[in-house]
Formats: sequence, structure tokens, C-alpha cells
Amino acid sequence: HAGPGFNMASILEVCKNDIENALKLILETYKKGGKVLVCGNGGSAADSEHIVGELMKGFLSARTVTVV
Repeated sequence: HAGPGFNMASILEVCKNDIENALKLILETYKKGGKVLVCGNGGSAADSEHIVGELMKGFLSARTVTVV
């Protein structure tokens, strides 16, 4: 639940390095001809499906990514 004073940017700032490192690993994997496998069980399966959808969307239509 997002209460008063909720600030997504400050929450994501804590994870910034991990997110950037994950992106680098994914890009390196694709450049080397590899693939990224995503899986889950129950709610995690739904999260995994959503992540794959977000990744695939970039292949189907061009979009700009802004790094803050």
C-alpha cells in the first residue's frame, strides 16, 4: 500500500546499481547469442510473464528508454 509520502524514485534509488547490473548482464547475454530464461510459481509466474512481455515489447515496437 502506498501511503502518504510514498516516493517510487527514492525506493528505486536503493536498487539502482542492481538494476543497472541486471541490464548489463541481459544485454551481454543477447550480444553473445544467448537467451534469458524467466520462471516462477504462482504469483511469481505471473511476474515472470509480465517481465517477458515488457522485454519483448521492445522488439515489436521501437521505444525510447530514459535513464534517470
